[in-house]
Amino acid sequence: MIASDLRFFFLANGTYLQSLFTLINLLVLSFKGLAFVYRRFFFAIFSMFTLGCTATLEDFYGMSKFKRADLVCSHSKIARERKSKIEELSYEVRETKLRVDKKKELLDIGYRVHRHCRQVPVQSDTNCEVKDDCKVYSYTRVCEETPVPIDYQYEEKKLNQLENNLASTNYSLTEAEINWEFSYAKCSDKVRALSVQESFSYYESGREPP
Repeated sequence: MIASDLRFFFLANGTYLQSLFTLINLLVLSFKGLAFVYRRFFFAIFSMFTLGCTATLEDFYGMSKFKRADLVCSHSKIARERKSKIEELSYEVRETKLRVDKKKELLDIGYRVHRHCRQVPVQSDTNCEVKDDCKVYSYTRVCEETPVPIDYQYEEKKLNQLENNLASTNYSLTEAEINWEFSYAKCSDKVRALSVQESFSYYESGREPP
């Protein structure tokens, strides 16, 4: 039953989509009974085809009320904005974590390495008698690295700021994810109560039921 229902989401034929459909079947079987995991996975896969595959009213008649609700509530304008916000916050969390880790590593090492580079000649005219008159044929880049002790008080203050930012962003991300789940569930309940034509009208306009 699940395999048959999944076909309605992919509004095209071909070997590539058939292979993708087979892969989804295997993953669904692996997560059988874990509805939440299945739904989040399927959202990610289906979003890849949003721009290339647009459902028609005929497609909606062939779908269950749950699939119609998913199309309306996952791809409305406000749903895309919510998901975009989650992606932005997730990226910010990852970047801040990297900065925290680097700052901790710096505090463990206790110094920064300052690098100074310069160009020096590597080949001159060996036949010339006066050094200043010798022709230079090429240069090479020579660098010197000098360890410089850090200001522990300053760096620890920066670390505390980063950790506070990370905690705040994590909180915002969790809040955004909860808001997404709640809004999706609320929208889905409303769309399932609509007729096929009514739900298609919302899908086509990129709106959600009030």
